[in-house]
Amino acid sequence: MKSKLDTAPALDERISLVLPLDLKARLFEIASRKRLPASHVVREAIHHYTTEHAA
Repeated sequence: MKSKLDTAPALDERISLVLPLDLKARLFEIASRKRLPASHVVREAIHHYTTEHAA
């Protein structure tokens, strides 16, 4: 499933996140249900949050 969040690999920036176990479990449950990589779900969530909270 392509979205506007998909970018060329050369443009991606890799970061590490430390998540509480309950949040990690919810992340992987949602990713599994949607049949998407967890990283895609994280990008969608960050995109949504930053769009909703833009100054």
